[in-house]
Amino acid sequence: MADSRLRFLIVGAGRGGTSLLMGLLDAHSRLEVGLERHTVECLMGHGLGVPAAEIRKDLAQVRSAQFRAACDNDAAQHPAVAWGNKITTEQIYGLEDQNFANPGQVDVLKVLFEGCLSDVIVIFILRDGRTCVRSKLARTTQELTHACARWRYSVQVMDYLERHHPHTVTVRYEELVRNPQTVLRNLCDVLEVEFEPNMLAGVANEKLPGEYRSDRISKASLSFVGSPVLAFPLLMDELRRLGYISPARFWIGRFTYSRWSPLLFLVIGAIAVMSVQSFLG
Repeated sequence: MADSRLRFLIVGAGRGGTSLLMGLLDAHSRLEVGLERHTVECLMGHGLGVPAAEIRKDLAQVRSAQFRAACDNDAAQHPAVAWGNKITTEQIYGLEDQNFANPGQVDVLKVLFEGCLSDVIVIFILRDGRTCVRSKLARTTQELTHACARWRYSVQVMDYLERHHPHTVTVRYEELVRNPQTVLRNLCDVLEVEFEPNMLAGVANEKLPGEYRSDRISKASLSFVGSPVLAFPLLMDELRRLGYISPARFWIGRFTYSRWSPLLFLVIGAIAVMSVQSFLG
């Protein structure tokens, strides 16, 4: 199992459960997980030391290759364990600079995952967009539309991985919170290590920022209390497809947020008034 190269990645939307999963897996004696190592400098291009103009046409390829090389170097420093890294889809989105700087459209996910990470196990964690966006708004300065767009992009990344990256395992944040031991046992099988009970104490992992640490996994994060109402129409297509809402709830939402709904309510109201008048008259 021990390897001198990057063995696995934890991927998901920011505020989508990546830090929680990182803390739990890192608590295993035979696993070591980096906390967003080389993401800003490589994937987002803030620390390569190479002017963007010099690599403009190969920007995504250069950044992806540098990210892989840096991760492999970290893994080589921990030869006795399986080394992984935790990244967010917001950081992966940095590779889209390729398409902003050049005409045409390059599939940056293919460049990264097929070109540089084809042998790496990807553990994608998916969280309900309503609670994920609520957490984004509470913890960051993002605007609602931006937070919703970033969550939808994370779903695009998941879709790509499930279709094109054979070493992908998808975990639902809600299932991890409700049944952490079951989920962790399954992931341990994937990573070829035995489950260790102390993994559950990883919520207090010292690698995590202080405000993320806890003494237990709290189910309070699953509540929809405080979720922004106006996020729903921006997320409901993906929520329905992913099974987070029923078809009936989706169509009610489509009707409620349709531009024609005020007119329909007026028509229904007028019909009701006429019916009452006819009955009385």
